[in-house]
Amino acid sequence: MLLPKLKICFLFVSVLVLLAACSQQQLINKIVPEQDQQFAKQAFEQLQQGDYATLEAHLDSELQTADIHSTFIQMTAQFPKVPIQQVNIIGAHKLELPNQTQYHLTFEYEYPQQQWLLNDLIFKKKNDQITIMGLHVTPIDAATRHLNDFTFAGKGILNYVFFTLAIIIPIFVIYVLILCIRTPMEKRKWLWLIFISLGFTRILFNWTNGQFVFQPFSFQLLGAGFEQTNTYSPLILQIALPIGAIIFLYRRRALAVSQPKKQDI
Repeated sequence: MLLPKLKICFLFVSVLVLLAACSQQQLINKIVPEQDQQFAKQAFEQLQQGDYATLEAHLDSELQTADIHSTFIQMTAQFPKVPIQQVNIIGAHKLELPNQTQYHLTFEYEYPQQQWLLNDLIFKKKNDQITIMGLHVTPIDAATRHLNDFTFAGKGILNYVFFTLAIIIPIFVIYVLILCIRTPMEKRKWLWLIFISLGFTRILFNWTNGQFVFQPFSFQLLGAGFEQTNTYSPLILQIALPIGAIIFLYRRRALAVSQPKKQDI
């Protein structure tokens, strides 16, 4: 009986992974047309093969400097001399301008013997003509999906602080929500419930690099949360000040309606 259940679980997980991969690729296809994705891949193939003339024909005039050829040679040297195992698009951005469209694609190239490259191509498209505005090849020590793993290994004190707050704040908010529900009030209890359930002035914390961003005019349900756009992107912890919960806790006695005492006859 156990073996069929394991097979069913494995099949279920496989389907979920496949659906996630499909949805991610579909999202990328909506951002960047497939033919433009192929252009970006071909650009890196030309760079790896040393076909600099074809590559230079698409370069923006600002990049066509006297030392561009030597720069290409240095970038080509970054490619391992072994066949590519896998190429994944891990980032896609699109900027619509009045007379042109700009794209920024990030590829992860995986090679044998635990070798990876992070390749970026920035290009614009105007009247079906493509111009390369930026080209980068960066060796990395591990697959991007592992660089952004949720782990405490090698993390600093801020990671522990934000992780603790991301747990404590929702618990505190839920506790105050229960208090509000159980507190007899004359009117507007539903407004207090909404006010309590929201945290204000969000702080976004990048779990991978420890950077954080303030968003003063924003709110967060239950005062904390997280987001990760895809398996290659870093986890972003979100915390906010539970102002409503704090104010209600402070004013609870004043807001409560006194209940008449029962008298036994």
